[in-house]
Amino acid sequence: MVPIRIKGVLFWGIDKGSVTREEVEKVSVPVDSVLHLLHHFAVVPEVWSQRMVAEGMATWESIEERLKMPGSKWNSKTNLETPEDVIRFSRSLLEIAIKQGQEELKWIGRGEIDFCYFSHLVKPDEKKQLLGCAPDVSMGTMGLVSLKELPNNVKIRRSFNRGGMVNVVKMICPVTDRVVITLAKRETGVIQIYSAFPGILTPPIPRDNQIPEEQKYNSLFWEQYVLIEAVN
Repeated sequence: MVPIRIKGVLFWGIDKGSVTREEVEKVSVPVDSVLHLLHHFAVVPEVWSQRMVAEGMATWESIEERLKMPGSKWNSKTNLETPEDVIRFSRSLLEIAIKQGQEELKWIGRGEIDFCYFSHLVKPDEKKQLLGCAPDVSMGTMGLVSLKELPNNVKIRRSFNRGGMVNVVKMICPVTDRVVITLAKRETGVIQIYSAFPGILTPPIPRDNQIPEEQKYNSLFWEQYVLIEAVN
């Protein structure tokens, strides 16, 4: 594996070529995508939760657990109320990016799964055209902040989150119009929105299965940032 730079961030893997419009059109909505995307919601419609529970895709407890996780959260005023809404919005943004010929939309091979990392600043006209919301509505809240930007009175704690140890703080989250979308393509041919949230592109949380160079790079980043647990 080699380091591949996307929007100034390094990801380790194998360059598998550009993402095509046909691949974006094939994006599916498997249960694991829906449940992972749920991490970036603070609230979802009760009727949606009832359907998930009735169809055996989740329990009330698992839904609540994901909604309470620290990190970036979508603004419901954008009309992104469910994970399925986010998947449709993500597909639209990716199709626009491919049409514009953005070179950084490429597959990075990571063993059994290829990933594509996409960072985009949502413009006022895109909010109106793609989401039907007011141009001045923020896309959501940032779930990440630099240690340099933390108020002096905020306490930092270490926590196991999303597969690794990170810094976490409890504070009011800043808002953002930048979004990050991660596509995943499995060996079976299934293509899905692996992750989508308001915020900045980051390297993965450091884990033991990463090669030494990658783990060192990722650790240096996450030592300088903290996940935000929003103040209610």
